[in-house]
Amino acid sequence: MRTRLLYRSLFLWVVILIVVLTVRKSTYSNVPVSLSQHASDTKTGPKPVTENTKPGTGNVLQINDVGQLAKVVESSSTQTAADPAKTKDKTPPKDSDVQKFFRSFFKIVMKNEPSGIAKLEKYSSDCRVVEDVGYWESDEARWGLLSFDDLNRCLMISKQEKQHLSQTHQKFVQELQLLSFPEQNDFYQKDGIVVVGGSKFSILAFEMIKVIRAHGSSLPVEVFIPPGESDPEFCTFIKSNLNAKCISIDRIFPPDIVESYNFKGYQFKSLAMLASSFENLLLLDADNLPIVDLDDIFQSQVYRDNGMIIWPDYWRRTTSPKYYSIAQISVDFTHRARNFVDDLTPSSVYTDYEKMDPYSDIPLHDFQGALPDPSTESGQLMINKKTHLSSLLLSFYYNVHGPKYYYPIFSQGRSGEGDKESFIAAAHYYNLTYYQVKSSTGSDGYHKKDGSGFKGIAMYQRDFREDYQSYLSTKREVLAQYGEINGANSTDDFVPRSSVAKNLGFDPNYSAVKFHQKHYGNKASSMFVHCNIPKFDPLMMYRNNENVYQGQHFRSFNNLKELKGFDLELTIFKIFKDHVCTKMQNSASSWGSFGFGGTSGTKNLIQFQYLTTELKDLQERDEMCLYIQKRYEYLSQNGLDTVTPL
Repeated sequence: MRTRLLYRSLFLWVVILIVVLTVRKSTYSNVPVSLSQHASDTKTGPKPVTENTKPGTGNVLQINDVGQLAKVVESSSTQTAADPAKTKDKTPPKDSDVQKFFRSFFKIVMKNEPSGIAKLEKYSSDCRVVEDVGYWESDEARWGLLSFDDLNRCLMISKQEKQHLSQTHQKFVQELQLLSFPEQNDFYQKDGIVVVGGSKFSILAFEMIKVIRAHGSSLPVEVFIPPGESDPEFCTFIKSNLNAKCISIDRIFPPDIVESYNFKGYQFKSLAMLASSFENLLLLDADNLPIVDLDDIFQSQVYRDNGMIIWPDYWRRTTSPKYYSIAQISVDFTHRARNFVDDLTPSSVYTDYEKMDPYSDIPLHDFQGALPDPSTESGQLMINKKTHLSSLLLSFYYNVHGPKYYYPIFSQGRSGEGDKESFIAAAHYYNLTYYQVKSSTGSDGYHKKDGSGFKGIAMYQRDFREDYQSYLSTKREVLAQYGEINGANSTDDFVPRSSVAKNLGFDPNYSAVKFHQKHYGNKASSMFVHCNIPKFDPLMMYRNNENVYQGQHFRSFNNLKELKGFDLELTIFKIFKDHVCTKMQNSASSWGSFGFGGTSGTKNLIQFQYLTTELKDLQERDEMCLYIQKRYEYLSQNGLDTVTPL
């Protein structure tokens, strides 16, 4: 009897042990795997390190790396996670592992807010950088205003404020290293385009998608709809007809996080990139229209080598030197790495080291370790979210705390201050590679009919692939001329001609502007048209009676070379005619009354939430549609051959 009881007891303990081991194995199989941290050299080599080794420098979050299990910051949610790969369109359910990650991530973003100091908005009366500094020939003489000394005496930040900003920055980076992105390799995958919609931006995003499709691109598009907004007819139409879909913030952030924080403005772009399902993405502003086929952009060598492409603004960089102290980035004032975008010509050719003071005579951002010129125009950005996940997370931190702190630090009140420098700064901090387009930003516009001057309406950004080919060609020329390139010897990439003697003495006739014009300029063809003034918003264009003078319509786009024969205005107003308004039959008026937002039963009409909210007056709806109809007819009858090119 005792023997039977003993065997039964032993059997029971064996069963319990098996169950415990099984549960434990299952539990560990679902624990997020830590992200290995590795250093990645920039295209100019490793950055100098400060006296106190910078926490986080070179430590890069990778989604699909396998390493040791890392500490996971506690989440306030304990609900069991479902597998997002099995849910419809891969949107994770509430409190999935991905949402737990972002709950913890947002917790450290807010925990490390520099809340102990006031908004940075005071500028010294000694500041001489009171206007934008361009990179054309007429502004070259003003480049001396971009020195360390001059930039440092603009935005006022006390020693205590700088110390507090530095402490919170480093604490955020340190805590970010403890987070482990869940090993869900299908959460970010494939290639696509991302844009922020909502309100009037849904109409702009719709135009962009239609233009993309008109140029033959089949890349999928995801439209981020901000919290508290919806656009059901728009979202339904693009999903059914245009290989596009709407996504919302709850793809990554749990609802209570969304409700607890009032995201707005530039922050939506960071959110859109994180919420998107794509591994490789092209982020576009909604008013930015591609005018080439985009299908193969992610296969280009320059993108694959760098994982991030950024485009220039019209201006040189005005980032405060205090940023480098805050982020603990060392700038090497003994190594001039470039002259504006010329990072190839040996620096002794354009730097008289015996006469020039590095702190007062040379632009700060020409030195090794500083962010390179020019400033960034972030209406478009290409990024690989697996290799640049750290960049995205740090740029999100910069954008959440940007309006009060980091936007002024990055731009010091100059044109376009906002999120534009957050992405390059984050990648630069982590020593990650990126390619910066060097070709000039083009423009379009018209001379006002009343003779009051020129009105700029859009900016053109160049094809980064063509720009990179210009860079490689320039590299060969510089190497052939001098026998070496800046920061490298003759064994770097190309073999110089044996007949070329090195001539590394100071050349007083050298001009960085002329170098830029010769090798880059506007040689690369246009890729994007950023239509920012005015935006193609049908309601505001109607209310402002845009492109109508004394009752007569006229064309506003005149840069035919940049447009490459594409009638952008006609295309946009045809979109308005087909999808916003339609003329009703059997009307008593000569023009007819107009069906609006699907009221006519025409399947192509879309009831955009923005227009139904703003246009309560039926007469104003008709008037807007009449403006659209008349402008469409004018553009149809007066083609590009009637335009006097710029």
